Amino acid sequence: MGYVNRPLPATGLAGKFSFQYTAAAALLDGQVGVASFADARRFAPDMEALLPRIDIIPDAAREGRFDRMRVDLVIQLEDGRALRGMCDGPPGIWGRPVAPAALQAKWQDCSLAAYGAETGHALLRDASAFGGLDAEGLRRLMGALATPG
Repeated sequence: MGYVNRPLPATGLAGKFSFQYTAAAALLDGQVGVASFADARRFAPDMEALLPRIDIIPDAAREGRFDRMRVDLVIQLEDGRALRGMCDGPPGIWGRPVAPAALQAKWQDCSLAAYGAETGHALLRDASAFGGLDAEGLRRLMGALATPG
């Protein structure tokens, strides 16, 4: 998918559209989250060292649609061994269920980044109990959502 072949994104946010960058962030940090796309992470020494070492080998036979995608990853180690992995589409897209724990972790990552720790944790608590909230609880939740930190 040529549109994500962006080897050296200009900013952390631009890294969201770079397979090289997201692969590097996942390899270096073990996960990709909101903090992965900050400029501080984009220009950290370990990221700067790894990015130029990542190559994309395009395959014209593969469609550029997320519901039909497949990405193969090969990591060549210094000792000559190769580690391989594959992804055939992101979780949550077109009928691919996402585990509740993964959704909660993503909600927490996003809400803490947007609202700060205190409000983010309160939002998580109230949203988790949404079905049982009384009118005051619902007002509190909606008010907190309307005023990001």
